[in-house]
Amino acid sequence: PPHRLDQVAKGRPACSANIHYDSEGRDFIEFVCSYPLTNASDEITHLLHVSKELPSFHESLLLPLQQQ
Repeated sequence: PPHRLDQVAKGRPACSANIHYDSEGRDFIEFVCSYPLTNASDEITHLLHVSKELPSFHESLLLPLQQQ
């Protein structure tokens, strides 16, 4: 799903998975979550943005084979 920062602005977290390509054309998946942070008055003051690079779909299929 798309990364919905409009939902974060409303106080809800948002997560997405995106396919990117490195300089050699290999794909990788970036998993991203954004979380609203609030003050004592429950006003959003900051966003926490967490990103994790995951293996490509092709590499994910090969991992179990390589572990045997």
